[in-house]
Amino acid sequence: MACDGADLPAPARKALSLLADQLVDTQKKIEALTADIRADARANDAAQRLQTIPGIGPITASALVSPRCRTSPISSQAAICPLGSG
Repeated sequence: MACDGADLPAPARKALSLLADQLVDTQKKIEALTADIRADARANDAAQRLQTIPGIGPITASALVSPRCRTSPISSQAAICPLGSG
C-alpha cells in the first residue's frame, strides 16, 4: 500500500487505505463498463459508421445511437444527445 511508508497516524493511514481500495475498485468497474460499451459499439452498424468520423469513438458513437438519445424530450435532450435526435 502506498501510504504504509508515510509518516501518518494509524487512523489516517486506515482511511487512506480505504480510499485507495475504493479507487482501485472503481477503476476496475470503469474498465469493465468501457469494455461492454466497446463490444456493443462493435456489434452496431450505425455506431461503427459513426466511428469513422474523426474524434468519435465507441463511447460517443454508442451514446449517439442509443434509443434514449433518439427519443428523449427536447428539454433534456441537449444533455443526453448534444447533436439532436435521430
